[in-house]
Amino acid sequence: MTPIENERLLVAFCLQGRDATGVISSAYAVDEEDISDSRLRVIYSTCTILHSKQKEVDALSVQTYLREYVHESYFVGKEKEKELEILQTLCKDIATDFNFLKQLASPLSACREVKKLAQRRKVMEKLLFLIEKIQNGNDIESILNTGISELLTLSRSMYNLPLKLTVTLENAIKDAEAEIRGELLGKENWLLTGLPEIDKMIHGLHNERLYIIGAEAKVGKSLLSNQIALYNAMKDISVGIVSMEMSAREIVKRFAGISQWSNPEDKQRSIDAFKKEATGKPIYFRQGGASTKTLFSILQNLVNEKKCRLLIIDYLQLVQLSEKSRNTVDEINSVLSELKSFAVENQIPIILVSALLTKQIANKVNRKPSRADIVGTGRAINDCDCMLLMWAPEAEDHKNLEIFVEQGRNGEQGKARLLLTKTLKLIPIKFKDEPKKGNKPNNTSYGKSW
Repeated sequence: MTPIENERLLVAFCLQGRDATGVISSAYAVDEEDISDSRLRVIYSTCTILHSKQKEVDALSVQTYLREYVHESYFVGKEKEKELEILQTLCKDIATDFNFLKQLASPLSACREVKKLAQRRKVMEKLLFLIEKIQNGNDIESILNTGISELLTLSRSMYNLPLKLTVTLENAIKDAEAEIRGELLGKENWLLTGLPEIDKMIHGLHNERLYIIGAEAKVGKSLLSNQIALYNAMKDISVGIVSMEMSAREIVKRFAGISQWSNPEDKQRSIDAFKKEATGKPIYFRQGGASTKTLFSILQNLVNEKKCRLLIIDYLQLVQLSEKSRNTVDEINSVLSELKSFAVENQIPIILVSALLTKQIANKVNRKPSRADIVGTGRAINDCDCMLLMWAPEAEDHKNLEIFVEQGRNGEQGKARLLLTKTLKLIPIKFKDEPKKGNKPNNTSYGKSW
């Protein structure tokens, strides 16, 4: 795409609503000055102003604002009514072009190119300014001292862009060499779950990978993901939890081992002990519903502002889909693809909790889940790097659980047994002897052979 097409795509995305504008202006930090085309800059600025005023952002509201509030200085040397007509027509055309433009590139890649070209323009402007000063006879030493410092600042800001620039083969080789040298020195380039049996199966949580934990309701999928989050936070690794099911307060009570059946005195002792142990640890919560438009803004803020190195999303089927969406499956599939892209671009692992189709599992003899039981999507298996499924082999006993790798692109395999303790912790236990070949399991006991 050309630079102008990238800028048109960003503006078109903003015109999809206030949340979309927040993604571009806040999460991806695109400034008004980053837009090179003067007319597109005015429309983009209008979108951000409406966003800051917490007003709806769409083609009609932007056109109305343009006519009523655009600063007179913009029209210097221009015929005001004619220019307003051009701006309003352009705004309408851009909104109409969105479906076409998004097929050429994603808003992520468009932001990347727009920010990169904006930084180049700033560097060129600074260099031309320095050359002009030197030609005018100013002191060269002082000019260079000041200019080099400013250029270094610009250079550093380019490396701190919220989106990664293109990587050359040479740089990729250097990155791989650095990672291998670290491993030779005993440095782990991945995170751990805190459960050795699971880490052995999946070889830890690696950057750029999307992990899915699936289970029926009340089996422990959220408990497991939150336990992994706490384990890493206690090692001073920043972790972000986006929970659409539980409040931060409820999650913390689980961290502390407080169940709803505990008496108040026990609850107080548990929270006091947890407070002493965990205060100051880098774990961040974002609770409540999140739409598909705001989800990635939330995730980017956790990565950029809180420096999170692991993200937990709980859970997929509670993401608020667009009211205009006609195909729920397609929209969920799109979220999965973007989550995978987000993990790659931000060099972090993401754990996504997912529900299972209870009705479909109910028709099975032993209720053991499979990837076909993931609710609402046919593509989870294609977009995730590793899928872990949990179940209770004995239908009446939800304390003894099994977790196994249903999908693994990197050699993951195996299964592990977990015990849910009274303090709401999942701990590994050994398997019982499996039945000899020829012995049929008791179907009515849902797998007592375990």
